[in-house]
Amino acid sequence: MTCGRVRFAQNRRALDSAAASHSAELVRGDFFARRKGPLIRPFGAPSPQGEKGSCGLRCRISPTVLTLVLSAALYAPAVLACAVPEGFARLATPEAEIAYRWEPSVLKVGQFFAAEVIACRAPGAGAVREIVLDAQMPAHGHGMNYRPTATPAGPGRFRITGLMLHMAGTWRLTFDLVRGEARTRLTQEVTLRP
Repeated sequence: MTCGRVRFAQNRRALDSAAASHSAELVRGDFFARRKGPLIRPFGAPSPQGEKGSCGLRCRISPTVLTLVLSAALYAPAVLACAVPEGFARLATPEAEIAYRWEPSVLKVGQFFAAEVIACRAPGAGAVREIVLDAQMPAHGHGMNYRPTATPAGPGRFRITGLMLHMAGTWRLTFDLVRGEARTRLTQEVTLRP
């Protein structure tokens, strides 16, 4: 058995016995009067009987393992923070991530549509205060004929209306996440048939 498992088993037994005595002492009402030490010893500290246990001070967490655990703990909220409802598509880069859906779901030439966008992740501190959605046709060198309007729909959520792709072909849609003075851009290409 490795040092970590031995230490875990020893601590588990100590906690189980402490919990059993704790509940019995609470019934008698003298737990705090009789308790002389902490329920859990610091790692490597001698036990009340004077022994160190089988690992002693040799068992240490390596800096690499500690870094990985802390990174996972810090990264987890960012991943879990974006609960995306059904019907949304995700668009991500190493810097940012959004989820979006079109209304109606199938885009047609010359038809107005709307977009619902959720800002999942963006660099920097603070919330995304605005999302700017625009579209260009790289092959033709022009954009849309109409300027869309974005309105907040909740924390990190935006509804963008007044979108229209007036020609068949490939359009490059750009989502600019505005956080303070910084902008982060994500792009998505859409091809419309005539």
